[in-house]
Amino acid sequence: MATRQEKIMNIIWLELILVAVVALGLGFWQLYDVNKELKKDDPNNVDARPGHDPEDGETGAGTSPLDSAPKAQEQVANVRHERDA
Repeated sequence: MATRQEKIMNIIWLELILVAVVALGLGFWQLYDVNKELKKDDPNNVDARPGHDPEDGETGAGTSPLDSAPKAQEQVANVRHERDA
């Protein structure tokens, strides 16, 4: 039969294991969540681009991040013009 001290040690080990499992679970969940958000923000990710509907079957072939370059240049010119005015 286990002594009182052995029973207490068993409870301590159980608590330590449970805390470790919870800490690892939270760590892996945070890693998963951060990677999911990074994938959303990735400009090369076709599914995350504005106006892209993944349901339409488009693969994204032939699209380029430079397609929006003239619009971006126009926005920069407008900001500079407003700043200098």
